[in-house]
Amino acid sequence: MKVIIEYKKNHEGVIGKERKEVYGEYEERLAKEHIEEIVEEHEAYLHENGLVLEDQDTMNDIEAATNLHEGEYYFDVGDFTYYITIEK
Repeated sequence: MKVIIEYKKNHEGVIGKERKEVYGEYEERLAKEHIEEIVEEHEAYLHENGLVLEDQDTMNDIEAATNLHEGEYYFDVGDFTYYITIEK
């Protein structure tokens, strides 16, 4: 298993650093914890902006990503977006 988490700017002029983290098969627990933190950050961003997590596709993505199902997911947190790729 391989989990790649990329943190990228949504537009020019954003202050902050982009980064990329890669987790291997022996770091599955760490990857899952990091994804759970990302989901919490995404939900907090929605709440702060008066938005509600109602989109079924997003809820399905959250469940799939936190259970480390193979696929590609993204979670917007304002000026940045997390891109998660899970490969078996």
